[in-house]
Amino acid sequence: SSHMIAYHKILSENAFGNYRKLLKDITVNPAMGDYLDTVRSTKNNPNENYPREILQLFSVGLFKLNLDGTVIRDGQGNPIPTYTQEDINNFSKIFTGWNYCNQGCPNSAVGLVNYKDPLIIVPANHDTTEKTLLSYPGAPNSTIQACTDCNTEQTRIYAEQSLNNALDNIYNHPNVA
Repeated sequence: SSHMIAYHKILSENAFGNYRKLLKDITVNPAMGDYLDTVRSTKNNPNENYPREILQLFSVGLFKLNLDGTVIRDGQGNPIPTYTQEDINNFSKIFTGWNYCNQGCPNSAVGLVNYKDPLIIVPANHDTTEKTLLSYPGAPNSTIQACTDCNTEQTRIYAEQSLNNALDNIYNHPNVA
């Protein structure tokens, strides 16, 4: 139950705050990381669960919207998707290598999963290839360049910047209220 306490605390602390901060806090929450498989997502086996949920349920939704919330339709009257499978594939790379902080964190203890401290990056498991994110008018960070020949510390910085860039890309999408 301790993991749900930390999860609920994030929701309570951010209920009336900035939605971008909530996106970051919930993304690196260990309960969310466990529930939607972020902690099991590696560069060799990226998982789509969290990227799909953050886009579909937490932010932009399935279809592009007008400013009044009505669905934008193509010439045949069909709703226009907000993202594609390729977008999911690229976002899944962003969320690789994030795992529990089981050493060196205030709440870590030998043999126990740390559900209280935010997830940390494990550089060896993070995908450092180029990523293409959502493209829309004024989109920030629609491309994240590859990190070539990165050492461990450079990969750690790259992963953190990539995560922040991806969350900015999502947060600034016109569908996000």
